Amino acid sequence: MFNNILMKRIDPPSDINVSTDEKTQSEINLIISIQRSTWANEYKLLMSNKEVSHKSPLSFHNPFLDKNGIMRMTGRIQEAELSYDETHPILLPSNNSFVDLLIIDYHENLLHSNVPVVMNELSRKYWLLKFRSSVKKGLRHCYYCKRYKYKKSQMNRFASLPEDRISNKRFRAFETIGLDYLGPIYS
Repeated sequence: MFNNILMKRIDPPSDINVSTDEKTQSEINLIISIQRSTWANEYKLLMSNKEVSHKSPLSFHNPFLDKNGIMRMTGRIQEAELSYDETHPILLPSNNSFVDLLIIDYHENLLHSNVPVVMNELSRKYWLLKFRSSVKKGLRHCYYCKRYKYKKSQMNRFASLPEDRISNKRFRAFETIGLDYLGPIYS
């Protein structure tokens, strides 16, 4: 009986409509839960309007909580004419399954681009600790890139040298040398 239930294919209902507000609110809730679980002490300090300890890995980024309760970083480009997400990106940990899926999603939406391009696009909204290594790790699992982009290099095979070039019968090294003391000679 149990196997029969497992073997049946359950199709998701087709009448579910998710609005953009619901999507953004679910993304906010997911990000907050990730930040709270990863950086519980730092999140509590920021909730009570205190600074993060200097021993914390987040202290370099000078984090703060925005109006939604998302932990963001303060950078040096606050006065630039950029969007709020670009001047204050969302802080995310490097070792999280949501972050891995986010990296893969950006990578695929950018048509399987390389690490710097994915980092550039991600940094418009998010900032990951150990940014480059986490993006490299995420791209390493891309099947398409493994299969089609990066092929193993093959050593070039050169043809054999002709006998005239390798035999000592004809010339010895520096046997015939021409020097030009006065410049080119025109005939």
